Amino acid sequence: MQVHRLRALSDNYIFLLHDPDRHQAAVVDPAEATPVQRCLQELGAELVAIFNTHHHSDHVGANRRLIQQFPAVCVYGGAEDRGRIPGQQVFCKRAIGCSLPDVLVRCSSSPDIPGPI
Repeated sequence: MQVHRLRALSDNYIFLLHDPDRHQAAVVDPAEATPVQRCLQELGAELVAIFNTHHHSDHVGANRRLIQQFPAVCVYGGAEDRGRIPGQQVFCKRAIGCSLPDVLVRCSSSPDIPGPI
């Protein structure tokens, strides 16, 4: 598993998890689509999962564009964010597995932001 840190907006990062053996990737908090799309193209990888730690726009801003480009992508978010994360399909309340091998999503809450993963 390789981890790529992509710059987004003026003060954020998107993390892209890449499985080079399977040519698959997942992203964490995609604020912008272009850096993700560029990295996926360079790696020759297909996006299979989006992890949104919470619903703020600087964490979910690219969800719709990425879902358009990769319709089979699965979108994970906290259960408390139901209805606030675009395209969310999995509503995490506890640790769960996902589409990439060796990836386990651990859910926890934070006093300042309810429902993050």
